[in-house]
Amino acid sequence: MEKHLGRKMTAVLLAGSLLLAVLPAQAQEQNTPKEEVVYATLYSDGAVQGVYVVNSFVLDEAGKIVDYGDYTALRNMTSSEELHFTDQKITIEADAGRLYYEGILDDTTLPWNFEIKYWLDGVALSAEELAGKQGHLQIDIDITKNKDCNAVFFENYALQVTLQLDTNLCRNIQGEGATMANVGNKKQLTYTILPGQEELLSLSADVTDFTMEQISLNGVTLQMALDVDESRYPQLKEGLRKIERTAVQFDEGALELFDGMEQLRSGASRLGDGLENLRQGVKDTQGGVNDLQQGAAELQQGARSLYDGAIQATDGAQKVQDGAQELDGAAQRLQTGTEKVWHGAAELDEGMAETLNGAGKLNDGADSLEVQIEKIELQSARLEAALEQLQQNQEVQEGLKDLLGKLEGKLPTGSQLEFEQYIKLMEQTAVQLDQAVADLEKLSGGIHELYDGIVILRQGSEELLEGIETLKDGTTELKQGTFVLQDGTVTLYEGVVQLRDGSYEFLSGATELHNGTITLADGLADLENGVVELCDGAIVLEEGIVTLEDGLIVLQGGTLEFRNGTVNLDGKMLEQLRQGISELFGNSGETVSFVSESNTQVQSVQFVIRTPAIEMDEETLPDEENTQKLTFWQKLLRLFGIKA
Repeated sequence: MEKHLGRKMTAVLLAGSLLLAVLPAQAQEQNTPKEEVVYATLYSDGAVQGVYVVNSFVLDEAGKIVDYGDYTALRNMTSSEELHFTDQKITIEADAGRLYYEGILDDTTLPWNFEIKYWLDGVALSAEELAGKQGHLQIDIDITKNKDCNAVFFENYALQVTLQLDTNLCRNIQGEGATMANVGNKKQLTYTILPGQEELLSLSADVTDFTMEQISLNGVTLQMALDVDESRYPQLKEGLRKIERTAVQFDEGALELFDGMEQLRSGASRLGDGLENLRQGVKDTQGGVNDLQQGAAELQQGARSLYDGAIQATDGAQKVQDGAQELDGAAQRLQTGTEKVWHGAAELDEGMAETLNGAGKLNDGADSLEVQIEKIELQSARLEAALEQLQQNQEVQEGLKDLLGKLEGKLPTGSQLEFEQYIKLMEQTAVQLDQAVADLEKLSGGIHELYDGIVILRQGSEELLEGIETLKDGTTELKQGTFVLQDGTVTLYEGVVQLRDGSYEFLSGATELHNGTITLADGLADLENGVVELCDGAIVLEEGIVTLEDGLIVLQGGTLEFRNGTVNLDGKMLEQLRQGISELFGNSGETVSFVSESNTQVQSVQFVIRTPAIEMDEETLPDEENTQKLTFWQKLLRLFGIKA
C-alpha cells in the first residue's frame, strides 16, 4: 500500500514540475512579426569585430511592439519613442507604419567561421601591410561551419561573397568559381556558396599601388520555385524503373554470387592442397635438378673431351687421307708389278711344260735304266754270290795265297805282277760294281723323285698362274678400292670436320645446359619460396572468402532490402528529389530568429557581413564633418563605407 502511495506522490510531483515548466512558456507574450537583418563587421583577417541586428516591423495600426533579444544597447532608428528593455524583452509603443530599431548583440557568434589570408609574391602580409604595394597578389578566404552557432542557419542559408578590384590597379585577375562582371572601372567577383557547404575561395591578380574596397558577404535563403514534373522527365522515370529492375537482378545476382563464393571457397581449399603438393613437387624437382646439374657438369666435361677428340680425329682423318693417296699410288704400282709377274708366271708355266716333257723322257730313260740296273743287279748278285762263295772258300783263298807264295819268284816277273794286278782289279771292280749298283739305285730313285717333283712343280706353276691371275684381278679391285677409299677418306675428313664443329656446338650447348641448371636451381628455390607464400596466401584467401561469405550474407539481406526499397522507386525518388532540391537551397521550413528563440514570428532573416577596406593613409576628416548629424540612411550607407 505504501509502495502504491509513493508512486502516486512521485507522479503528482512530476506532473507539477511539468506544469511549472509549461506555465511560463504559455504566459510569455508572443512577439510581433518582424524581419531581421544581422550586420557583422570583421577584421581584415576574418575575425568577428562586432554584430548588431536591425529589426523591422510593419504595423497596420498604432499599438505595442513586442520583441526579444539579448542586447547590450538599443537604438530607435525611426522615431523618438523610448524602447523598454527588461529581461531580454523589448517593448515600444509605435504608430502605424514601419519601425526600425537597432540592437547590439552581446554574443558575436556567426553561423560561419571566416579566415582571410593575403599573399604578395608568395609572402604572407596583413591587409594593412598590403596597402599601396605592388606585385602578384593572392587572397584566400576559408569559410567553414561554426559549430557553436545554431546549425539551422549554416544548413539553410546561402552565402554570397563579393569582391571589387579596381582595374586601374589590378591586372590579370583570376578567380576560379567566381562570376565576374564589370561595374564601371571595377571588376566584380561574386562567389555563391550553397547552404551546408564549406569552401576555400582563392583569387589572384597583378597589382600596383594596391587598394581594395571592403569584402561583402551576404547570407540569404534561396527561395527558388523549382519543382519536378515527372511527365517532363520520361527518361528519368524510365531510368528509375530500370533501377527497380536492376535491384531485382542485383538481389538475384547476390544469391548467385553467394553460391559462386561457396564454390570459390571450395576451390580455394583445393588450391591450398594443390599448392602443398606443388611445394612438395618443387622439393622433389630440386633433387632432380641437383642430379641434372651434376649430370650437366659431367656432360660438359664429356663434351669437352669429345671436342678434343674430334680435333685429334680431324688430324687423323687428314693422315688417313694422305695415306689413302699413298695407298692409291702403291696399288697402281702393285697392279703394274702384278701384270709383270703374271707374264713371268705364264712363261714359267710354258717352261714347266717343257721341263715336264723332258722329265717324262728322263723318266722313261730312268725306266730303261731300271731295267739295266736290274740286269746289273742280277750280275752283281751273281758276282756277289761268287765273291761270297769265293770268300767262303777260305781254303781256296789260302790256297791261292799259298800258290802265290810258292809261285813268288818262280813266275816271271811280269806275269806275277799282272796276276796280282788282276786280282786287285777284280777286287776293285767288285767294289766299284757294288758302288755303281748303289749309285744306279740312287739315280733311279732320284729320277723318280725328280719326275714326281716336276709334276708337283707343274701343278704348282698352274696354281701359281691361277693365283697370279687372281692377284691380278685383286690388284685391279684394289686399285678401284683405293679410289673408293680415297673418296671415303675425303668424306671421312669432311665428316670429322662436321663432328668437330658439332662437338664444339655440343660443348657450347652443354655449357649452356650447365649454366641453365644453375639458373633452374635458383629459380626453383625462388619458386619454392613463392609457393610457400602462395600457400600462405591461399590460407588467407580461404579465410577471406569465409569472411566474404559472411559479408555476402549481410549483402544478401541488404540486396533484399534494396529490392524492397526500390519498389515504386520512381515515385519515391521524385518525391525525395523535390525534397532534396528544397534542402539544397535551404528551404527547410519555418524561419528561425537569429536573436532569440522567443521570437516565433520571424518573416525573414538576412546576414550582411563586411570587412574593412584596404586603403592607404588619408588625412583625417574635419571635426565638423564627423560631428554633423546624420540621417538613418546616411548612417546605414556609412556603415558600408559609402558617404552621402
